[in-house]
Amino acid sequence: MAKEENGIGHLQSVNLLLLLLCLQVFVMFEGSGDLIEGPQNTAADDGQSVTLMCRTDREDRARWSVVLENSEKEIYNGARVIYMKSVFRVNDSIPGQFDLQFKASTKEVPMQFICLESYTGNSKMAEVTVLESPTCSGNATSYTCSVNFTGHWIPRLYWVKDGAPVSKSKATENSDGHLLTVSLSIVSERGDPPLVCGIKFARDNYNGSATAATNIPDYNKTVLCTSNDEDLPTATTSHPPPGPCGSGCVAGVVICVLTVFVAIVLLVLWRKKRFPFASKQTEEMEKKSPALINGKARC
Repeated sequence: MAKEENGIGHLQSVNLLLLLLCLQVFVMFEGSGDLIEGPQNTAADDGQSVTLMCRTDREDRARWSVVLENSEKEIYNGARVIYMKSVFRVNDSIPGQFDLQFKASTKEVPMQFICLESYTGNSKMAEVTVLESPTCSGNATSYTCSVNFTGHWIPRLYWVKDGAPVSKSKATENSDGHLLTVSLSIVSERGDPPLVCGIKFARDNYNGSATAATNIPDYNKTVLCTSNDEDLPTATTSHPPPGPCGSGCVAGVVICVLTVFVAIVLLVLWRKKRFPFASKQTEEMEKKSPALINGKARC
């Protein structure tokens, strides 16, 4: 009986040891397969190259897939690109790095990309919003800024004039499908600082029912608004009111001062007989009237 109990005790010890060993291996296996950096939501101009990063903490392969109209298609199977090879490329030259690269296009339907770690099943999703070049034009009283976009994230348009934001209360925004238009009523004059239309994304501007990736796309762009200067009135320039002495009065005072100065100089030269015309006149008078010598008459 004692031998049997000892055998059962040894068996339980072995089972416990094996259980702890399996648990340790399981924890190590689970912890080593996590995605340490997954793709982030992004926005890009039409035709711009996009890179969605996917990094793992081990050298094993990761997989990429894309969600198109609620249908998931595998792009990269961990070894090579198997879907739309002419469009997608995966940079896996560095162990643990699996970066998806492609050119953004508004011709595609809204797409979500998923990076999946091959072993544990951890995955991270990203949404890409693609924008066409915005247009902005206006006249003396109103401006309109428009942009076409593809994606579940709706861009936000804002106005800037002379480096300062224009009050949002003056702008009305309308999103018609994938065309976003914002209008602004503002009084402009010729020579005013130019009006700028800006594009960015905000946390509350995404379709939560369509995408599970909710970080804000890193995108900010501005476009200069054009207007027809012929439609703009000339800006009025205010001049300070004239003082007690107007410009004519100032000119008269200057002329008077110069005249007095010249007269004084001539008088001094005359008295010192340094004025050439005065010397000749004195000599002629003395020749004609010898009775006048030193200003005294001879009797």
